[in-house]
Amino acid sequence: MIKRNCIAILLMMAAALTASANALAANADAAKSKLTVTFKQVGVPVEAAFRHFTADVQFDPARPAEGHANIVIDTASLDLGDPEYNGEIGKSEWFDVAHFPSASFTSSALRVTSAGQLAVSGSLSIKGHTQNIDLPVSYLQQGGLSTYSGTVVVKRLAFGLGASEWKDINTLADEVTIKFVIAVPSKS
Repeated sequence: MIKRNCIAILLMMAAALTASANALAANADAAKSKLTVTFKQVGVPVEAAFRHFTADVQFDPARPAEGHANIVIDTASLDLGDPEYNGEIGKSEWFDVAHFPSASFTSSALRVTSAGQLAVSGSLSIKGHTQNIDLPVSYLQQGGLSTYSGTVVVKRLAFGLGASEWKDINTLADEVTIKFVIAVPSKS
């Protein structure tokens, strides 16, 4: 039986960056927002989603330096599609939810790189480990909604995700791809 505990942890990393369709949002539209993570277990891609998060995103293209993003993810909300696997992600070798119930991404700088494109720098914190990351983000302001989306690859081992046999990158790849869409109602 292939354990999916590693999958859950990798997905949680993604959650720190983005939101999910059933999220609890600070200013994001939960029905139009989502966060998924994809990783490879013994060479096979596995995708999962975080179900609970808060997202506070403020951005004005005329004043990008004043913008910010703060995402907080409930680490126990990673849905691997199986209750048994979902229960594994909370254990100490993965997210250790008893000690680290959430992961977070906090921006430190936003800048417009071209029409509809941003570079967002910030810190991703998971399980007591923090890494600086740069996110390429596409944005669209239309119909009373601002939508931010992107993809970034992070390394799970840098966050202490996956103990014992899960440290073997041939069993569970170190790279985790995080994909996100955060939809925020435009201010009137």
